[in-house]
Amino acid sequence: MSDAPIDLAHLGRYTAGDARLERELLDLFVRTAGDCLARLDAAPDARAWAEAAHGLRGAALGIGAARMAVLVARAEACGPGAAGREVLPALAAALAEVQAFAAGRPGREQSCR
Repeated sequence: MSDAPIDLAHLGRYTAGDARLERELLDLFVRTAGDCLARLDAAPDARAWAEAAHGLRGAALGIGAARMAVLVARAEACGPGAAGREVLPALAAALAEVQAFAAGRPGREQSCR
């Protein structure tokens, strides 16, 4: 198993090798995952926690972020109590790794944001 936070073989199969689509999906994942983490942190109840975690786990698996998906599964199983919330810093770190990985992919277009 690679040390990369994204399984590029998996992502390549998903995008049929389209590098532009790959970058677009990684950028979308980073934004969506950040929103999901914020929803987890602010979850008022078990249902909100489960919905945010489930969506994040599916998105992580979809792009090949297996290590992140494992962390989300742990948070999802633990629920919104102390044990689940203990996973949030590791999830934030995993997301930061994905974000740095995505930003460093060759051929990224520069934006003027």
